[in-house]
Amino acid sequence: MKITKRQLQRIIKEEYSRLKRRGLIKEEFTEESHKNFNSTMAQFEENFKASCVAACTQITKDGNHNNHEVLELLFPIVNRVFDELFETMPM
Repeated sequence: MKITKRQLQRIIKEEYSRLKRRGLIKEEFTEESHKNFNSTMAQFEENFKASCVAACTQITKDGNHNNHEVLELLFPIVNRVFDELFETMPM
């Protein structure tokens, strides 16, 4: 199972909005924090893709799954990766 760039952008946007509503994100960026953010996002994208590949490999080994089951398997991985991302972001 592949994730498209548009799907990744939608997931990131949804998680960003969720964290912003919880007050965990400030929208004020300095030039330094903007550079840090870009670096963190690049690392996040790499980790996210690797996690999705690992999850899809596991799903393939387990046999046939419907879309709902695949999402249930991927959701904890996506949450973990996002948690790691936001823990490393400068606030």
